[in-house]
Amino acid sequence: MLLPPHSSAYTSGNSRSRLLECHYSTSIMLIHCFKLHLCLANHVTNKMEKKAENKRRRG
Repeated sequence: MLLPPHSSAYTSGNSRSRLLECHYSTSIMLIHCFKLHLCLANHVTNKMEKKAENKRRRG
């Protein structure tokens, strides 16, 4: 169904899809940040565990 650009249904649909796009890209960014955070946390805990292990071996 095609509507003329000046009709209210068209503009509300347009802003809705823009809002969805914005929400979608925001969620993607959040997911990426979360994954990165998990990756870093994993890396740090691995390093700490290795250090603790080395201390145990020496002492």
